[in-house]
Amino acid sequence: MLDIWSWVCDLTYSTEWAELANSASSQEDSTRAIQLRAEMTSGSHSDLVVIFKVCSLGFHLDNPQKTLWVSDACPLSSDKPLLPLLLQLLQEIITRSPTAHDSTCPRSQLEKLKPDPVAWIMDSHSPESFSSFFNLVFLSRLFWLCVFDAPSEVGSLYFNSILGPNLEALTNKHGPVLRTFLQSVGVDAELCFMRTLGYILAKWLILRDMGVGLQTLTPLPNQHPRFAYATEAQGFWILKGYAPISAMKQTHSSGNKLNNGKFPIMEAKESVLRYVLAHQQLEAVLQLEYSVEFYDGYIQVNARVDNLRFHVAELGFK
Repeated sequence: MLDIWSWVCDLTYSTEWAELANSASSQEDSTRAIQLRAEMTSGSHSDLVVIFKVCSLGFHLDNPQKTLWVSDACPLSSDKPLLPLLLQLLQEIITRSPTAHDSTCPRSQLEKLKPDPVAWIMDSHSPESFSSFFNLVFLSRLFWLCVFDAPSEVGSLYFNSILGPNLEALTNKHGPVLRTFLQSVGVDAELCFMRTLGYILAKWLILRDMGVGLQTLTPLPNQHPRFAYATEAQGFWILKGYAPISAMKQTHSSGNKLNNGKFPIMEAKESVLRYVLAHQQLEAVLQLEYSVEFYDGYIQVNARVDNLRFHVAELGFK
């Protein structure tokens, strides 16, 4: 996948475009594509601004190029011209996220993201580290756009040519910037963001298991698709982890033991139940109370579990 962050940073801000994915149509002598376009124009005070658009090409006979999404204006005179773009992408990911049925904070009650913490994240990480985070954000926003707000053919192209080859983005590989972001935005926005990632991965695994060709095109990444991080707060060491159930390796289930001492694996036979179970995400929080003692030649760390919570959230919509 194109390095989106590097591309938007290197723009000369005339009308430019980058092809995110393309696929030659077997029925027509044409190419279907998803493009990201950048267009420079004048703002309300005659200041130059850049506007980004996601367009689909070749999917509509009556409209060869259709605009699927338009960004807010990004003023080029600002010291952080791309901050509005990042804030918009994050906000739209969070407000569209699946909500657990027992959620105490509906999406409609979520506060808007504050620009200062996001701007600090942009300043406090190297361009290479932040680029990975931005690409993950763009990949997630593109999911809602292509799968929910566009024709099914656009969604198929997204899964096969964009998400599949870049599945590593949903793993712990690019954790530091994502960890800083989750710590900065608050627990409600954190849950919404991580449930979006879980939902995206669950959908990809469902398609892969259906045998639509994704098994051979894009094997599972070497690193398991899950995310965990740890942080220190007020004398406690807190570990958080997120893993879609369908991405976890099944070992055994509770029940009567077989003769060889192993537990039988229980499988859901009804298609509706299998579908529901495929949209479950395990969310774990481990809180440790710890102290550090210094001695000659070594350091002793004492820790005890203060709180342990496991929650299985259904990645659905109210």
